[in-house]
Amino acid sequence: MDVRSFLQLEATEDPAHWRLPMWEGICGGRGALYGGCGLAAVIEVAEAATGRPATWAACQFVNGAEVPDTLDLRCEVLIAGRRITQTRVTASVGDKVALAALVALGTREFPIEGAWGPHPPADLPPPEACATRKMPEHRRGGLRLRIDERVVGEADGTMASSDGRAFLWCTMPGGVPASAGALAILGDGVSSGVDAMFTDDIRARSIDNSQRVVAPRACDWVLADIQDDGAGEGLAHGRARLWTPDGHLLAVASQAAWWATADAGRAARSRWWCPPRTPAGGQRRTGPRWPPCRFCTTNSCSRQGASSAAGWARSTPDRGSRSGPPGRCADP
Repeated sequence: MDVRSFLQLEATEDPAHWRLPMWEGICGGRGALYGGCGLAAVIEVAEAATGRPATWAACQFVNGAEVPDTLDLRCEVLIAGRRITQTRVTASVGDKVALAALVALGTREFPIEGAWGPHPPADLPPPEACATRKMPEHRRGGLRLRIDERVVGEADGTMASSDGRAFLWCTMPGGVPASAGALAILGDGVSSGVDAMFTDDIRARSIDNSQRVVAPRACDWVLADIQDDGAGEGLAHGRARLWTPDGHLLAVASQAAWWATADAGRAARSRWWCPPRTPAGGQRRTGPRWPPCRFCTTNSCSRQGASSAAGWARSTPDRGSRSGPPGRCADP
C-alpha cells in the first residue's frame, strides 16, 4: 500500500494543495494526530508538488488536530535548484496552523555510501521470533491497530530498557514501501523508547519530528533502533535509526516530546474541564461542559465553575493570567 492511500490523503486541482481528513487510523491511542503520520503527510505533499524524493524533513506540531478536523496542506517552493528543492509545507485546520514543516528534496549519484554509526547487534532475533508489542488498552487504538510491531528481547511483548536503547520490528499492510513517508510513520520512536524505560504509563506528546533519509528500500520489515538520549525540563529527546533486515540503513529520525504520567495528563485535563454537573435548579445541563476550572486536580470535581465571562473576572481578581478562560471553583 502506498503512503497516500494509507493516510487517505486527498488531492485537489492544485498539485501543491492536499487535504487530509482526520480519522482514527492516523491517530494515536488518545485520538490526536499521530506525529509520524503528520510528518509523512507533509513529505508526501512536498514530493507531489515537486516531483522529487524527500531527503530531509522537519515538522513542528503547532496545534493539535483530531477527528473530525480536516487538514489543508499547502506546499510552497522556496527555491528549486538543479539537484535540490527546498520547500515549506503548512497544514491548517480552518484559520489555525496545525503543522509547520520544511522539506528538502532531490538526490544525485555519488560513489561513496555506507553506515558508520552504531549498528544493531548481529544476534537480534528476526521479527517472526519476537512477541507482538504489548500496550495498555487505552493506547492501542488508531494507528497501532494498522501496523504490526514486534518487541525484541522480551517474551511477553513489553518494551524494556535500562539505557534508553530499544529495538522494535515494524511493518505496514503489504510491507514497507521504498518511501520517506512510510519511514516517517515507523520512525516516530521517542514515545516507544520512553515506554521501554519506565513501568508507569508515560505519555510523550511530540512537539517536532524530523527525518534524514539515507537510502529507502522496499522491505517486509523495518528494524527501529531507538535511542532516547536524555530528558530535562519536561522534554524527552531521542532518535531512531531505521534498518532493513539485512542491515541496510534507511533513515535516521529524531524527535522531542513533552512527557507526563497518564495520571498527570488526566489531572491537567480536569483542571480545565470539570465534568458536567446538575445546577441548583435541578435540570441537568447537556451539550458543552461547564467553563473550565483552574483548581480541580481530579476527575471527581463537584464544584461548579464560573458560568460567564463576568463570573471568570469576578472569581479570579488576583489569580493572574493564563491561556484559556481563567475560571475557578466557586468554593476553592
